[in-house]
Amino acid sequence: MKTTIIALLALSSVTALAHTIRGTAVLRGKAEGLAWVNGVQIECVVKLDKKKITNLLDEDRYGNPAYQVEAEISLVSKDRRALPLRERHEVRFINMHTDAEGKIVRDEAYFAPTDRRFNFTIDANGRFKVLYAPSAVGNVVCRF
Repeated sequence: MKTTIIALLALSSVTALAHTIRGTAVLRGKAEGLAWVNGVQIECVVKLDKKKITNLLDEDRYGNPAYQVEAEISLVSKDRRALPLRERHEVRFINMHTDAEGKIVRDEAYFAPTDRRFNFTIDANGRFKVLYAPSAVGNVVCRF
């Protein structure tokens, strides 16, 4: 009987810790990186302003708040051999994802709800790790 109760308590504690978020916030500032797409070197610049990081006033099934980030993305290629690329985007990202069970907030993964090809990930300190963005020369993957 005691082992059954202990096993049930252990199972309930495992499910309670199944989804914990660290509350990592995206840091404001500017990140720059380089990417190669189909042999073309692309310079990626992402700018975030503190005023453009807002709470969505929505929660996931665990009660974690979702956030919205507005970023300015610049993709520039100065390669003379290829198609000149000079794109600027102002994209709204959110970290509220949906899965089979409903809404879930992920600290490190943001995506653009209007175009799912735009997304980025951050590290545990809130710094940009990777940006995925579509462009005229192909899908750009910038690592910072």
